[in-house]
Amino acid sequence: MKPKLLTPIELRQQGFAVLVEHVEIANALRFMRQFEVGQGDYTKERDALLEGETVEQLASKIRASRRPKDEG
Repeated sequence: MKPKLLTPIELRQQGFAVLVEHVEIANALRFMRQFEVGQGDYTKERDALLEGETVEQLASKIRASRRPKDEG
């Protein structure tokens, strides 16, 4: 037997109902807020932002940002 394909609205409603049943409404809402439709082109933006940076330079910046301020 072939499963019935739900409409996008039915799928969202049923999926949310199952989620609420298992993790309660507050956690279900927190979960849903994690998934938003973005905009723009992340790959182009990332390439422009990191242009000319090497992995070593980025790693050094990350390490420096993790040090306590008084260590310099």
